[in-house]
Formats: sequence, C-alpha cells, structure tokens
Amino acid sequence: MMLRNHMQNFFIGLESIVVSESRSQIQPISSTRRLFNRFCSLLVEHCHSRHDVKFYAEKLCITPYYLSRITARTIGVTPKELIERQIILEMKRLLTTTDISVKELAVLFHFDTVSYMARFFRRHTGFTPNEYSKL
Repeated sequence: MMLRNHMQNFFIGLESIVVSESRSQIQPISSTRRLFNRFCSLLVEHCHSRHDVKFYAEKLCITPYYLSRITARTIGVTPKELIERQIILEMKRLLTTTDISVKELAVLFHFDTVSYMARFFRRHTGFTPNEYSKL
C-alpha cells in the first residue's frame, strides 16, 4: 500500500513538473494560422460542392487576396491549388473505396459535364477516373 502511494505521489509530482514546463513553452496560435486551419476545415466540409476561392474567403470573412496571402505564407501554394488538391484526394478516396460511377462522381462534385471532370482528374493525376479506379 505504501509503495503504491509513493508511486502515485511520484507520478503526480512528475505530472506537475511536465505540465508547468509545457505551459511556459506553449506558443499562442497566430490569427493567420487560425484562419488557415479554418480554411482547411471548410475545404474538407465543402470541397464536394464549392470550388471557388471567393466562397471560402467569404466564409472566413476575408478577401480572396488575403486568403491567398495566408496560404502562400503558411504552405507556399494558392488557395485554388489547395481546393483542387482536396477535390482530387476526395475523388481518389471515393474511386478506391466505393463503386461510384464516373457520372455519379461528376454530379457529386458539381462538375458541369463528365468529360470536364475526367479532364480535370487526368490533368492532376495522369489517369482517367476509370483507369484510377482499376489500379
């Protein structure tokens, strides 16, 4: 019983040291980084239906230009590139994990035509959606 109490006291003391040291080293997240993180969350949520930078900028209550500056400073690419990357990642996921047809994929992602969606996919991956689903 005494050994157990000593071990508990040891770990409680160790925790208080670790917590107090980590609190002093925690850096507050900048407003730019918070906006970028929010942009990424919005991308995951809306990539199926919204492909325009203006939509995401409005959701963040900033201008498209400022969103471009944020993404350039944070990871060095444009918001449009991030939107397209997210769309391609989602398409790849659906093509490999479901039996979704190319037509259904075009409708799901709000492309005007199946051929436009297929060209978009091929430009980013080097494969047509049908070829990619068979890999």
